[in-house]
Amino acid sequence: PDFDALYHQYAECVLGIDQNLGRVLDWLKKEELDSSTIVVYMGDNGFELGEHGFYDKRDAFEHSIRVPMLAYAPGLIQPGTKIKKLIQNIEIAPTLLDMAGANQQQQDEMEMDGRSFLPLLRAEAIDWRKHILYEYHWEWNFPATPTTFAIRTDRYKYIYYHGVWDHNGFYDLETDPLERHNLINVPAFEQQINKMK
Repeated sequence: PDFDALYHQYAECVLGIDQNLGRVLDWLKKEELDSSTIVVYMGDNGFELGEHGFYDKRDAFEHSIRVPMLAYAPGLIQPGTKIKKLIQNIEIAPTLLDMAGANQQQQDEMEMDGRSFLPLLRAEAIDWRKHILYEYHWEWNFPATPTTFAIRTDRYKYIYYHGVWDHNGFYDLETDPLERHNLINVPAFEQQINKMK
């Protein structure tokens, strides 16, 4: 598709969502429900619009795996709160249950994989995960995209490609946040690469 037209449609979509979210927040305020309602706004995936030469979501680069998320809960979450810890989608349900008052025993009975990040929203210091995992399995509809596995820490990311590409990746997200320099063959990182592999 024409990239300019696609980008224009994408921007129109985001504008429509923004306007309608504003309508929801205005209604909550008008009905005096805003102080007792939690609003979570998030995407289901990131998306590349030309970054790394891709127009897709099926890879382990940051533009693809980072998911936009905003949370609004007056009196519970301070305005401007930003969390830099590694949070995954599996944390959403436990967090909402925690906010709604479900106790830990009730949550344990549900056997969820994630855990509540409400303490992080409250700016509390807690022990948290040191890495996240990513996986994508080859699909018939997207035959050029290989099965991909990745592990990401606060600083590094190791990507393993199985199939078509077969050239793994290693990125230092602190010095190269746009992942433009694959360090997979740099001897100085061999120990870190092997550890993550």
